[in-house]
Amino acid sequence: MPDLPLRPHGSRPLERHPTARTTIALLLLLLLAGADCDDDPEGNTAGECSDGADNDGDRLYDCDDPHCFGAPACQGDDDDSAGDDDSLGDDDSAGDDDSAGDDDSAGDDDSAGDDDSLGDDDDSALNIPPYPVGLSAGHYHNCRIDSSGEIQCWGNNEYGQCNAPIGPFVSVSAGGYHSCALRPDGVVACWGYNYSGQAVAPAAAFIQISAGARHSCGLRVDGSVQCWGADEHGQSTPSKGNFLRVAAGGRHTCGLRDNLDVICWGEDLYAQLFGPQVAGGTLTPEQIEAYALSAGDRHNCQVDPSLEIHCWGADADNQTATPPGQFIDVSAGGFHSCGIRDDGIALCWGRDGLGQSSPPVGVAYITISAGAYHSCALRENGTVHCWGLDDWGQSTEIPQ
Repeated sequence: MPDLPLRPHGSRPLERHPTARTTIALLLLLLLAGADCDDDPEGNTAGECSDGADNDGDRLYDCDDPHCFGAPACQGDDDDSAGDDDSLGDDDSAGDDDSAGDDDSAGDDDSAGDDDSLGDDDDSALNIPPYPVGLSAGHYHNCRIDSSGEIQCWGNNEYGQCNAPIGPFVSVSAGGYHSCALRPDGVVACWGYNYSGQAVAPAAAFIQISAGARHSCGLRVDGSVQCWGADEHGQSTPSKGNFLRVAAGGRHTCGLRDNLDVICWGEDLYAQLFGPQVAGGTLTPEQIEAYALSAGDRHNCQVDPSLEIHCWGADADNQTATPPGQFIDVSAGGFHSCGIRDDGIALCWGRDGLGQSSPPVGVAYITISAGAYHSCALRENGTVHCWGLDDWGQSTEIPQ
């Protein structure tokens, strides 16, 4: 997308990096030894995605390197080539996801790509737990619903993505640079960046919505999925059938069918349309019954009926290397993922250069949402905790 700068003007995240002397020494050692830099991927140090150098020796430079996918320096890149990674929040794609928004993400209701929103009216009959709908982390902003049904958004507001309309609302989803929310009568309202039409919802009744990087999707009352916005990878052309949830991610979308099977459509550059690695081989999403579902920038996560997490897709930062244990919620973000165990404890895995995978210790939460470079979680008392990148105040605690 030519005119969408994925990086909000005036800033970009600065990941922890060594001193200048140490950096020079490391570069000299790498040059002399011809070492393989795969253990230190492009973009792992501040500025590497815009310095014109091949920092990890894979012959891909800056934003053409998949490791720079979603990096703020690449947010204005409009290259849709296979090597281009401007997804979650990218013009050419839908974090997020996250999604992005996510059980929350880039694609669920709680995040870019997330799915913690209103599920199906018959979820209880299918033994699917009700999902909290009050919190969603987008690329660089967040939205939540307060006790009166009004929406509060905070963080980057370059395109008006934090200027929520007057409620009441029952569900909210923060995407790349736009947000969408669901009213009690099923009407969807979207606001923020609208280059691809992602912020113009169709005039129809929905029961769940999900904002991705540059597209949005909703679950209709009749169980069908309808998407709007960017569709260059087919992310807004849903599969037919009856669904219980939908999760919009970077350049792809996933849905939970009424038989609890998962199916995904859109870009498949990172195998995000295929199932996770499990004992006995790779299973397709249709073969794995999903309990919770979240679509991130270029990976997805789900909690199965046994409360175990499965993630699949891009894994350069180990964002699909799921921890053991039983979980009640999961959210796929930009280069990391987060989940909540059945005891309420939050765990995150994947990239952590900005602290986005380091949640507070010993605090119980009820839902979680992973953004591009930050994460947020909601406590039972309505308190929101966020951690990670805070350049636009997206990780700053707000009053209840």
